[in-house]
Amino acid sequence: MKSVMSYYKILEKDQTVKPMVVKLIDGERILIDEAYCSNPTCPCTDVLLRFYKIDEDNQDMNKLFSFSLDVRTWKISDKKIYNKEIKAKQIIDEFVDYHLDDELKNRFGLHWAQSKEYGQNHYLDYLSKSTIDELES
Repeated sequence: MKSVMSYYKILEKDQTVKPMVVKLIDGERILIDEAYCSNPTCPCTDVLLRFYKIDEDNQDMNKLFSFSLDVRTWKISDKKIYNKEIKAKQIIDEFVDYHLDDELKNRFGLHWAQSKEYGQNHYLDYLSKSTIDELES
C-alpha cells in the first residue's frame, strides 16, 4: 500500500465528506482532491492537493496541476503542472488568497490527523508480506 492516499479512500463506509469544488474568478470550476500520507511513522505534515477542471455536469475531469501544502506552516512545495495551457501560478495564488481561509485550514488539519490515525489502525499495510509472514510463524 502506498502511504499517500486520497482522503476519500480512508473514510469508513458510513462516513462522507463533501468534495471540494471552488469557482475561480473567471468562472472555471475546479475540483480539488486531498491526499495525505497515512504512514504513522512518517513525520510529514503535508496535504497533496490535486486540481482538476470539471464541466458543468461534474463529469469530465482534466488534471491541471498539484502541489503540497504544509498543514502547519501553510507553505507550498512540490508544484507539478500537468496542463501547460493553464495559468497554474495564477490559479494557485487565487486559491491561497481567496479560498484558503480558517475553515479550510481546519479541514486540512483534521483530515491530516485522521489520515495518521487511519495509518495507526492499519499499520500492517506498511509491512512487507515477508515481514508479516515472519511475524506469524
